[in-house]
Amino acid sequence: MNITMTKQDAVKYTNEVKNYVTASLGAALSAEVDGDVARTTTNLELLKRILADTELRDEIIERITNYGVQYSMVAYKINLEPELREMVFMRKIYDFLSFYQISLLAVHFDKQITAEKSEKHSR
Repeated sequence: MNITMTKQDAVKYTNEVKNYVTASLGAALSAEVDGDVARTTTNLELLKRILADTELRDEIIERITNYGVQYSMVAYKINLEPELREMVFMRKIYDFLSFYQISLLAVHFDKQITAEKSEKHSR
């Protein structure tokens, strides 16, 4: 089953998710990961890189936003009233995109972007 959002909801929700991810990314990467020094170090190194490279930061935010919206589409219920539909959908987003999940996705997408760039340059 292919679920699609109304254009108005897609714009509104995507903007809200993007604002949330933008506001959360720094805190997510700077939070210490209990008992995992390597992950904490990796996150802090990525944080330093995205603070210095706004293009990389923006691309990571865009990919996390798109992934979060796509993953949460199962919670999109077109038959609900607009306010309730937004509440249900955004609750799913916030449950899924915890700080820990944002940090995992940021590292994942950073690796993906790096691989894409090196593949592009090797041609």
